[in-house]
Amino acid sequence: MEPTREQMKELLRLVSATRSEEFDCDQFLSNVGAFLECTGKRGDLPPELEAVRQHLEVCPACQEEFELLVQAFKDGEP
Repeated sequence: MEPTREQMKELLRLVSATRSEEFDCDQFLSNVGAFLECTGKRGDLPPELEAVRQHLEVCPACQEEFELLVQAFKDGEP
């Protein structure tokens, strides 16, 4: 079975987003709180959190967790 055009596009996107130094999911979870705080502020992301952003680009499981976390914070706002 051949991959679809959409599957090939996604694979190319993931390959192009891959870096030599990457966070794994555990490292992501250890830093997601600081990342979440920074995403709510204006300005550039601190360099030490850039790997967190990059991990979100390539990890669907962490993307889902992050979206749930963001939603939980929004739901808890007055």
